[in-house]
Amino acid sequence: MKKILITGAAGATGKMLYRFLLTKEPESQLLTTDLVPFDESENHTILSFQDTENLHQYLQTHQPQTIYHLVGTFTNIYAIDYESNVQTTQHLLETLLKIDFKGRVLLVGSAAEYGWVKPEDNPIKENQTPQPISNYGLTKTFQSQMMHYYVRLHEMDIVMARTFNILAEKMSEKLLIGRLEKLINEYQQNQIETIVLGNLQSTRDYMPVQEVVEAYWLIMQKAEKGSTINVGSGKPIRIYDLVVQILAQNNISIAALQENKNLIKPNQWDIPEIYADTSQLEALRRK
Repeated sequence: MKKILITGAAGATGKMLYRFLLTKEPESQLLTTDLVPFDESENHTILSFQDTENLHQYLQTHQPQTIYHLVGTFTNIYAIDYESNVQTTQHLLETLLKIDFKGRVLLVGSAAEYGWVKPEDNPIKENQTPQPISNYGLTKTFQSQMMHYYVRLHEMDIVMARTFNILAEKMSEKLLIGRLEKLINEYQQNQIETIVLGNLQSTRDYMPVQEVVEAYWLIMQKAEKGSTINVGSGKPIRIYDLVVQILAQNNISIAALQENKNLIKPNQWDIPEIYADTSQLEALRRK
């Protein structure tokens, strides 16, 4: 029986990927790990990827053939994001070398790696020079370079999904969608009178989480070893328009929305426009 491991499975994307794989690969055994419980999974293990001894024991015991590595953070605090995005990946790949792993690993990158892009650079192709302008984007860039290193030096079978923005419930409140969900709940419970957000004039690329996890699976099935594939809709949308759509879905009037650009921190950059060139992803769909 094929064994598939999802790390970071208790997050919003991990949960959706787990549900997707249950129906897409019903003959496989799904293994999951995270720092917290995940009640939906029958084979879940609470595991820290900083604990290399337990990590080695877990992988040696379970011997997965396919790994979706979703462990990661986006606090934009360098030490935290470096530990979660870079060190956990390095610990995973080094441990896989020790147990002579022959399967495929998916790493999840981020559009934050592209960083400072000009409007005329859009849609952004995968070969765009990384210019990260956040600690999070910097650590994800390190992770991407790590993939290339292990593919070149050790010929490991690794692929990268470079994900843009995700539409899902229960997202982190550090992300716009998660923060908006929290504010909507507070507004509906009469805890606040106005939904206040920062700059809403930027243009971004959002993709429903159901389509994101399907793209991850597709990349694992069809992408060439060492390749990086943009995962996004390829359709730019102004943040204001997206927020208005979500408010309407929750029967909230636009009058409740207030934009406050002063919420942007002095050292925080807000790129005016970024969205994905999805031609590589579309090519995989046609294979």
